[in-house]
Amino acid sequence: MKPDASLFESYEFQSVSYLSQLSQFGTPADLNGLTDEAKKRFMPCAEYVAQELKKIGLEDVVLTEEGYIYATIPATTDEDVPVIALMAHYDTALENPGEGTEAILHENYQGGDLSLPNNAVVIPEAELVEKIGHDIITGDGKNQLGADDKAGVATIIDVARFLTEHSDIPHGKVRIIINNNEEVGRGIEFLNYDTLGADFAYCVDDGEIGNLFEENFNAESVTVSIEGVTEHPGYAKGKMVNALNIANELVNILDSQFKGPEQTELREPYLGLNAITGTWTKADVKYVLRGFDTADIDLMQASIEAAINHLSQKYPKANLTQTWDQIYRYENSGEILKKHPKVNELAQKAYRAVGLEPHMKKVRGGFDGVKMSFDGLPTSDVFSAAYNMHGLNEWSTRQDLELTVKMLVNLLYLWSQE
Repeated sequence: MKPDASLFESYEFQSVSYLSQLSQFGTPADLNGLTDEAKKRFMPCAEYVAQELKKIGLEDVVLTEEGYIYATIPATTDEDVPVIALMAHYDTALENPGEGTEAILHENYQGGDLSLPNNAVVIPEAELVEKIGHDIITGDGKNQLGADDKAGVATIIDVARFLTEHSDIPHGKVRIIINNNEEVGRGIEFLNYDTLGADFAYCVDDGEIGNLFEENFNAESVTVSIEGVTEHPGYAKGKMVNALNIANELVNILDSQFKGPEQTELREPYLGLNAITGTWTKADVKYVLRGFDTADIDLMQASIEAAINHLSQKYPKANLTQTWDQIYRYENSGEILKKHPKVNELAQKAYRAVGLEPHMKKVRGGFDGVKMSFDGLPTSDVFSAAYNMHGLNEWSTRQDLELTVKMLVNLLYLWSQE
């Protein structure tokens, strides 16, 4: 049976309820990784997700010691269909972590600014003009809603529930993976690909309705360390080599060659000055390099190398070294998806099946699926119905969450038709 409109009309969606429950857990990501403190924060939320999946009756629900949840929606067809994974993360951004939030449902929105009860947080009418008649869900103004990416988690649970109740809809085996620490780039640190056992995957984490991942930045980061020569400042003439002055020269050289993030958009690359720390004895200059094309990254790397060589010759008593970060680097996974066009082609069909025209998104950043794709699991990113992500004014709507569920159900059905 095809998942037509009548099936959804008779279904009691629970995405808003799931999101409201998930929002009550304070789960900010941890830059230091999966520390004992992070585990203590994450586990109550992870246990809730695992419990809800078990209530639905899913198979193989496993909660790992790292707080990852794996589960299976069994296939309803004997056809040889690729195993598809649906993925979302329950950790939230660090900007407004709080201890969780009491979600508020503003039913049947009819226009005007939407004021939240704490901190004078306002969602302006201009952002909501297309949502007249929607039931809008927000945080309480004190803490973020956590829709990034608890909206994704909520809709995946609802998809599992829908498909369990409608086992006559054909689809292949579906694997669910819910993880943590995505917001700090460590979301797949403990992902076991053999346990997951998927052929292709979709992260439900791409924000606004209609967004569909196309490509992302290549990303590198570097720290240039500068050791100067220290002398008593009262007697330093001709002797001191000030590391901070060299740092400033380095910045000036690179600023003259490349734009920063505040000056770029769309597919424009940037070299971002991230931090300058130290004293006249020793200083560190940190840069992030971002570009959709590897040639842009190569040019920046070569220019940094040339600037270091120039300054080393100008200040022979100083010592300049560069250290490239190996943890928070990633490549443009759009190149991988070009080799597996069905991943996005079927997503586009699923969007259109629910009345949406895909907005192909060039992501000026990264997500878990980037590393997954390069690890051999081609992964795209579909919309999650989250708006104003990371802010106290973060929001979603009941109707958009339900639309996400409908799209995902159609996507899984379409894979079975291939």
